[in-house]
Amino acid sequence: MNKLIAASFVTVATCALAPATMAQSGTPAKTAVANGALAGITKGPVIAFLGIPYAAPPVGALRWQPPHPAANWSGVRNADNAGPSCPQILNPVGGRLPWTTEYLIPGAMSEDCLRLNVWRPKSAAKGLPVLFWIHGGGGVEGSNTVPVYDGAALAAKGIIVVSINYRLGVLANLAHVELTREQDGASGNYGFQDIVAALKWANANVSAFGGDPKRITIAGQSAGAGYVAQLIGSPKAAGLFSRAITESGSTWARALPPSLAEGEAVGGAFGQSISAPTLAQLRALDANMLVKQAADFASAGRGRIVPIVDGRHITVDGTRAQARAGFNDTPILSGYNADEEAGTDNKYGSWTIAELAAKRTANFGPVAAEAAVVYPAATAAEAAEIGKVMARERSRGGMYEWARRRAAVSANPIYLYFFNHPHPGPTKARYGTFHSSEIPYVFGTFAADRPFTDADRTISRDFQARWVNFIKGGTPNAAGLAAWTAFDPQRPMTMILGDNEEEQPILPPSSLKLAKDFFSATERAAAAR
Repeated sequence: MNKLIAASFVTVATCALAPATMAQSGTPAKTAVANGALAGITKGPVIAFLGIPYAAPPVGALRWQPPHPAANWSGVRNADNAGPSCPQILNPVGGRLPWTTEYLIPGAMSEDCLRLNVWRPKSAAKGLPVLFWIHGGGGVEGSNTVPVYDGAALAAKGIIVVSINYRLGVLANLAHVELTREQDGASGNYGFQDIVAALKWANANVSAFGGDPKRITIAGQSAGAGYVAQLIGSPKAAGLFSRAITESGSTWARALPPSLAEGEAVGGAFGQSISAPTLAQLRALDANMLVKQAADFASAGRGRIVPIVDGRHITVDGTRAQARAGFNDTPILSGYNADEEAGTDNKYGSWTIAELAAKRTANFGPVAAEAAVVYPAATAAEAAEIGKVMARERSRGGMYEWARRRAAVSANPIYLYFFNHPHPGPTKARYGTFHSSEIPYVFGTFAADRPFTDADRTISRDFQARWVNFIKGGTPNAAGLAAWTAFDPQRPMTMILGDNEEEQPILPPSSLKLAKDFFSATERAAAAR
C-alpha cells in the first residue's frame, strides 16, 4: 500500500501534464442531482460530469470535521473541469520513476477538493452498473485528476464510472484529544469518512446519470484498495455497495492500525512540535504548510498520522474484518502485480547474497530458516533472480492467507489474479510489472510517452472485458478468454493476466507451506503478547 509514497517527501513541484479529466471540450449535456443542475460535456460516445461537490469544503472550523453536506446551487453548474486536488507534497516535473507523469497529479491543490467525476455512456439506458473508484497514493498523495484514472474508455463499455477525491495525510487523519471531545468520543479517519460520504452521494444521485445504486462496485488500488477493505469491514458502509475490487491491496495484515489513544498521542506530539498545541492554532495554519510539517515529523521518526481504529468508523483493520462473520460480504476480485517491489528506493532485482538474506529475515522473521531453504542463493546472480521470485511469492502468500480466511466465512466468490506483463518504456528491464502498472490496462488510458503496442491494447481489451463483466454480473469470466474459477482453499489457484493468460497454483508446494508456517507463527506471537 505504501510503495507509491516511498519517495513522496520531496521538493514541491507541479506536474505540467494536463489530463483529459482536468478540462474537456465538447457538446454540453445536462442532468440534475440533489444539489442542483449540472452541465457536463459530451465527447465521442461518453458524457463526462467533472468536479461535482459531494461535500462542503473542509476549511476553517470544518477542518478535521466529518464531511458536511455540499451546498445547493442555483442555475446550471458547469461540470467540465475536475477542479483542484487535495493538499499534498507533489512530485518533480516528469515523474518519479517508475511512475511517469500520467500517474501523478497535475494542476492546482486546495482544501476545497471534495469533488467527484462521473462518466456515462452517451446513449445510457437506466439501471447501468457503477464503478466507484478510490485512488491510491499511500493516503498522502493522489487525486481523481490523475490521467490514468480517466473513466471515459470504461464508461464506453456500458457502465457508469465515478472517481473521487478524499482528504489526505494530516488533513485526513489527525486524531487529537480536543477533536475527540468536540466529536463525542472519536477523532481521526476524516479521509475514510469522506469516502463514505461520496459513496452515499453515489447511492443517492447516480440514477440521475443512468446508474443503478443497487449495483455499485467499490474499487481501488494500493491505498485505495486499503480503503475498500475498510469499507468492507465498516458498519458505516453497510448496504452501500454490491461488489468489490482490490488491486494491490488484499493481504493478511501483520498488525492492527493504531488505537484512538495512540493516534491522539501522535497528533498531540505533532502539534507540540510545530508550536500549535491547541486545535484552534492547528486550524489557523496554512494547509500546505501543515502537510509539509507532517511529512518532516514522519521523516524524523516521530510518528505517522494515519488511519486508526477509532471504534466508530473503523473498528478493526479491513483484513481482519473480512475473516469474521458480520462484514459487508460481496463478491470480490483481487490481485497483485509481478514486480510490486520494484519501487524507487530499493535494489529489486539486483540484491546481493547478504541483501537477500536480510530480506528473508525481514520478510519471514520467525521462519527465516525455512525461507532460506525455499529461497537459496550461492551467487550474486542467483540472489538477484531468487529475490524476484521471493518478492512475487510473498505477495501471493499474503493474498492466499487473506483469501483463505475470508472464504471460511464468506457466502460469495473470491477471484484472484496475478498480472505479469511488463510496462513498456526505457525502464522496462528494471521495473517490469511495477506497482500500479495495471491501471492503464484497466482504464484503457495509454499515455503517448510510453511505447504501447497492439499487444498492450489487446491485454487492455481483455482486462476491461473481465472487469466490466465483474461489475455487471459478479464474475470476471468473458467470452473467448480463459476460464477463471473462484478461489478454493483446497485447491488454491490464481489467474495469470497479461502474458500467457492461464490459471495456475497460487504457490508451489514448498512456498505455500512457508506462507502457512509464517502466518501461523506471527499469529501465535501476536496472541502471546
